[in-house]
Amino acid sequence: MADYGIKYQIFYYRKSGGQTTIDILEKDFVESSIIELIADGNPLDISFDGDINNIYTPTLGSGATIRVRATPLTLQDLFTTDPQKFMVKIYDGESEESSGATNLVWQGFVSTGIYTESYSTPLVLKSQITIECNDGMALLDDIPYTQTVGGSNYTGYSTLGVVMKNIFDKLELDFLQIRTATDLEYDGHTNIFTCLSVNNENYYDEQGKAMSCREVLDSIFGALGLVVSLRGHKIYIIDPIHLHVSNSASKEYDTHPIYGSDEDIIGIGGYWDISNGDINWYKTGQNLDIIQAFNYIDISYDPYSFVEAGYDFNEEGNADDPGIYGEYTNNGVTYRVHTDITMDGWTQTGGVHFRAFEEISPNIKDKDYVIRQEPGGSGTFQYTFPFSNIQQDNGLALELSMDVFTNTRHVSNIFDPAESSYTYPWMWIQNLQVKVGSKWYGVGNTNSYGLWYDTEHTASLYVRELDATILEAYYIHGIWFRKRKYHAPEDKSVISDKWVTAFLYIPLSELYASGVSLVNGSITIIIPEEQDTSADANVLNVLIKNVNVQVVRLSDKSPITNDGIKTNAVIDSAVDMKKSTLDIKLTNGIGSYGVSKGAFCSDEADIAGLNITGLSRENSVEYNTNELLLQSLLGQYGSPRFQLTGTLNKKEYDYSDRDFHLIKDSNHLESKAFYIVEQTYHDREEYMDVTMIELTDTREEIT
Repeated sequence: MADYGIKYQIFYYRKSGGQTTIDILEKDFVESSIIELIADGNPLDISFDGDINNIYTPTLGSGATIRVRATPLTLQDLFTTDPQKFMVKIYDGESEESSGATNLVWQGFVSTGIYTESYSTPLVLKSQITIECNDGMALLDDIPYTQTVGGSNYTGYSTLGVVMKNIFDKLELDFLQIRTATDLEYDGHTNIFTCLSVNNENYYDEQGKAMSCREVLDSIFGALGLVVSLRGHKIYIIDPIHLHVSNSASKEYDTHPIYGSDEDIIGIGGYWDISNGDINWYKTGQNLDIIQAFNYIDISYDPYSFVEAGYDFNEEGNADDPGIYGEYTNNGVTYRVHTDITMDGWTQTGGVHFRAFEEISPNIKDKDYVIRQEPGGSGTFQYTFPFSNIQQDNGLALELSMDVFTNTRHVSNIFDPAESSYTYPWMWIQNLQVKVGSKWYGVGNTNSYGLWYDTEHTASLYVRELDATILEAYYIHGIWFRKRKYHAPEDKSVISDKWVTAFLYIPLSELYASGVSLVNGSITIIIPEEQDTSADANVLNVLIKNVNVQVVRLSDKSPITNDGIKTNAVIDSAVDMKKSTLDIKLTNGIGSYGVSKGAFCSDEADIAGLNITGLSRENSVEYNTNELLLQSLLGQYGSPRFQLTGTLNKKEYDYSDRDFHLIKDSNHLESKAFYIVEQTYHDREEYMDVTMIELTDTREEIT
């Protein structure tokens, strides 16, 4: 992290007599004498704006507005394009420069481009200068989730704690603890930061472009129904409904060296009752309104981020073709065979090259780029499908397909119509190698996965004409019967001298990975140059192109679609006043299949890689993330709720606990408790304008 030095300092006394100190620090600034700025009459507001229609918006940033009196044009250095050049620290009391200061109320940065002052004020007078600041959450909107700006992407699976460290370490701020209020569990484990993992590849599109760091936080905690906010040195991750109680489900975790370590029980939540004097109204003017119920709530989770991937040999830009070719004429057909070709993304060993066939007479045809297998070849063609990171799951298979040409006409001229052709109904392409992550499929020529790469990890691809039929037959006393004739069933497939598509199905279930740990990662295929010598000698060579992989159901080979999982709730209420649909989309979750790049997995899972089927709330009933979030939303917005606005006296009200107590006024509003959704806190006068929503204390049961 960069070194910061205090350049400007503002201090003043609040209405209660307490002191507020504001330090403005500059990156790489060597402190000499600190410049003291004069506080304006209303020197500090701290505010945040939540969403009254969705209190489960997953990230909540805050801002600070600082007002000082200074000579015009003397603070122009605050105009900067570096969003982290000027850091702001606000203390209750005197400034404490150590990172462990316990009286730190707020920290963030001067917002670039929002500094304002009056240009026309005479230089001899002090003018009001307004300095707008943010707590860093807004900066995460503009910081990509990459190891460095413009650097490498994060890969593989990481715990939530590691992902949070990846994100918050990009801010030049010190965070010392995480505090949570949630009852979520996985398999009895309450520390979601160490027991839950996510696939980093979920946060990049098909071109490798990264989400912003804030989008990653939204993706993870939006799916868990939690709200992330920053308070001083602490990161709060809260389920609002859970604030009705202050019990052992509220936890505190250290952030170093890994976010989410050292779980301790603390108390977050509970009530402050105005009628009991726990907190007071600052002045009159409270207003009560009503929030309409939603008539529909839709939550969509797309768990199939990876569905299929392919490599088209003839796609423009794939082939590096130097134009080296031989030209041949047979039976009136002139053609070229191009050699020494490489393909983008493919690794070639043993001196092998891709080839291209091109007919130039009597017809002109586009080049057809291929892999050519031939007897005696010794090299390989290897390709890893980008963004194909998958995770094993029962009931799924990986479908590998490729276009295959079984050449019997001419060793070079596949266009020659006059050469003799030999009819073949089927054949095998052997010694293919397929890897998922670090595990190779086909160990010992079985369906199992192996830990090491060797020649035993091979598979065979069955080549047959897909739409051909096998004439029906039956067998009685050693004789085949078909259509009243005595012979074996006839395979009508013809694969010789034509392009056909061949398929290989590779199971992804735990059964076939037993004892080798979780099978997850990107998909790699190795195609040998050597043609199987056990084939008939009339097969001169085999041509291969257009390799594809797709995830399908193991039972019927039907493809996994990208429609996702949608959970819909229709609110059946007699109340006429209803809003339109609340529509929420999730990219992290727990789907039906672990192939999802966005599926949560667990470090607490069995070594064989059992998938998470759901999370629970301090009991054995498991729900997927759609259902968990819908439980809370239905409880909160399934019926009309009161909205309460007013101004609260903050003199004896700890700002750091602002979100984390619910407000009651039991003399006037019976047992209702209100959650603060929006707030502007005026520091000198110590009051805050609030908008609150009545908060339910129950969730809907979903079956």
